[in-house]
Amino acid sequence: MKMVANETELRNALKEKAQEITIVTSYADKVMERYGADLTAFINPAVAALVAGPLRLGLARYLQWYKIQSYTKGNLVIERKFL
Repeated sequence: MKMVANETELRNALKEKAQEITIVTSYADKVMERYGADLTAFINPAVAALVAGPLRLGLARYLQWYKIQSYTKGNLVIERKFL
């Protein structure tokens, strides 16, 4: 489990393909606001690779492989959808 508090730490954890990531501080609320749809939608991996993969930019490209485990104000826990 990785604990992150800013965008740089989150990018590093996503690139490492951490199984579970806990985002703390107000950055958790910011991530939930910006990328909540990416974290809650189910995407077929084959379709994502062919269609959405090249079109997604930044964190959205990595966050599509994660889902929300729990969320409270200031604390967001996400886990990988597929291993």
